[in-house]
Amino acid sequence: MPAPRLALLYLGVLAPLAALPAAAAEPPAMPTRSVTVSGHGEVRAAPDTATVTLGILARDPKLDVARREANRVMAALQAVARELKIPDADLRSTRLSVSPEFEGGGKTPRRLTAYRIERQLVVVLHDLERLGDLLDRGLAAGANLASDPELDSGRRAELEREALARAVADARENAATVARALGASLGAPREVAQNGAAVPAPMQMKMMALAGAAAPPVYQPGELSFTSEVSASFDLVPGPAAK
Repeated sequence: MPAPRLALLYLGVLAPLAALPAAAAEPPAMPTRSVTVSGHGEVRAAPDTATVTLGILARDPKLDVARREANRVMAALQAVARELKIPDADLRSTRLSVSPEFEGGGKTPRRLTAYRIERQLVVVLHDLERLGDLLDRGLAAGANLASDPELDSGRRAELEREALARAVADARENAATVARALGASLGAPREVAQNGAAVPAPMQMKMMALAGAAAPPVYQPGELSFTSEVSASFDLVPGPAAK
């Protein structure tokens, strides 16, 4: 007799549970909307550094003669740098090129006619007011090769970061504009990527000749431009942005 009563008790508990309605299925989650935009940032600054290459190309039928001439001019260029109080750490004279020249060929036997020796001195100048003097005195010392000055800034890393920050701010403002046009508000950023390097191309200085003057030429440095481009994605939140 105890066993049937226990079975009835189980049935009495399970029956109400079976009568309960099935749980309602959860509605599918609404897809999150987003917007992807680009941003541009630019910072301009005056240069404070110029890199100049001065050199000598000596040519002579005798190798020793060409080498002596190249060494003489190189020593004179280094003396000019010392007179302008340019530190040795800002000088580099590692390039040395020796090339024999021949004439003839084909049916005519080749004949050695000369040796060409090229040497270069790279100067990093941190006082741009001395640039004209450096070039003028370098040419007077015998240099017959000279590059256009390449300008840069000692604050390059700081200026690049500032340009990047402006690009991100520009992207956020562009995304907010899109959100307002869609009647939504801007949510959290999803992804931000920098497009390309924020490195300006070397800028060449413009020389202003002083006609009839014995002073070295004057250079107008202008400004450097550091730029950055980014792409960024932001969530779009329903409802207009708070004013």
